[in-house]
Amino acid sequence: MARHLELLLAIDTYTRENDSDYVSRPIDIYTIARDAGLAAWGDKTPATWTGELVEAGYLTHAPPSPGDPLPLPSGAMWVDHDL
Repeated sequence: MARHLELLLAIDTYTRENDSDYVSRPIDIYTIARDAGLAAWGDKTPATWTGELVEAGYLTHAPPSPGDPLPLPSGAMWVDHDL
């Protein structure tokens, strides 16, 4: 869980520095993780960590886009599309 909490801290820092309450682009999760030294570029693990943080209640995901028929998956299965 240590990496999850480090990612949570990195996301918190990112949102504070950008005067935003959210991460607006999925690619930013990977940039945040890379810049924090948590994952190399191309590593898909940050998507799973993000899903697990949402599942645990530490992060919230924006509502699905209108017409999106797919529910959000459980954290262990998150991939790029789910961000």
